[in-house]
Formats: sequence, structure tokens, C-alpha cells
Amino acid sequence: MPKEQTKGNGIFKDQMLNANEQVETHRVITFFGEVVRYLEDDNIVIYYPDGTITSSDKRRGLWYTTNPQGVKRVRKIRDRVIYDEELKLKTETKIDPETSATLNVREDGVLMVDYVDTAKYVIFPDGTQIL
Repeated sequence: MPKEQTKGNGIFKDQMLNANEQVETHRVITFFGEVVRYLEDDNIVIYYPDGTITSSDKRRGLWYTTNPQGVKRVRKIRDRVIYDEELKLKTETKIDPETSATLNVREDGVLMVDYVDTAKYVIFPDGTQIL
């Protein structure tokens, strides 16, 4: 088993890796700034401006959501069960000495930059950027 699948919650990481590697058929940007990626296998990945990622696994009937603090929530559609994973993703925080911006890098590859003027810049694992 590859190293990436053995750390933390393997099911979630497998889903996120597969979602990032799948062929995107199209994407929609909503009025509120969410980016909705439609994948070739009928799954969906939603990127929110605050750094939240939601992805579907239609084959298993699951939705995964990771919030900006790294808490992972799993929703089982068929059973109507919702639970949070015990271990949250690790986040590393740094302060840029030149701009005083706060940089947060989450374990799943999301980079969030909070500027002093309250602007926020987020880069997602597939390279999608939201300012």
C-alpha cells in the first residue's frame, strides 16, 4: 500500500487523491465564489472560498467535507449517518515577515493566506485559486 494511503484516514485520502486525478468534464463558479468541479465519473468536488473542500463518492453514497480547521466530516447518504473523524488534518501556520500575512498549509495540500487588509487567498490541491 502506498505511503499516502497509510497515514490518517485512508478512505478519505484515497477519495481526495482520486478526485484530483479524475478528468474534469466542466466546472461552475457560483455567485458566492464556490467552485464546483464535475468529474467524468459523475462525482463532484466543491471548493469554498474559506478553504473548505466537499467531495462526493457516488459509488459508495458518501460525501466528505474538510473545513478550514482540518476537521473531516463524513455523510453516508443511504444510512443518513453523519460523523466527524477523530483525527483532524494537521495545519502549519507561518507569518510572512514582509506583509504580516498569515499562511496556513493544511495536510491535504490547501494553502490559505490571510492578509492584514482582510483579503483571503486560497490555493487548492489541483491548483484552483480563489481570492
